[in-house]
Amino acid sequence: PVASDDNTVIDHSLVEPFQTQDWNGWLNALQELDANVLAAIPSHTQPELVLTGHQGFVTLKSERGILAKLRRGTNTAWKKWWTNER
Repeated sequence: PVASDDNTVIDHSLVEPFQTQDWNGWLNALQELDANVLAAIPSHTQPELVLTGHQGFVTLKSERGILAKLRRGTNTAWKKWWTNER
């Protein structure tokens, strides 16, 4: 991860699995990001994860456990937050 002055961390660990469409690798990298980077954020703050793609981006504001939020609901629930459907 690369830290900046404003408490923003840029982590490139999801890029390679995304570009190669290795979704199992992407989920594994996300799990590591969640456990090692997001978990290190003080508990009084609410971390945000910005995921970018070819067609847009989504900002996920997490209580804790971003991976759990991604897996919440049905197997297609991610489409709702990715496309900002309500």
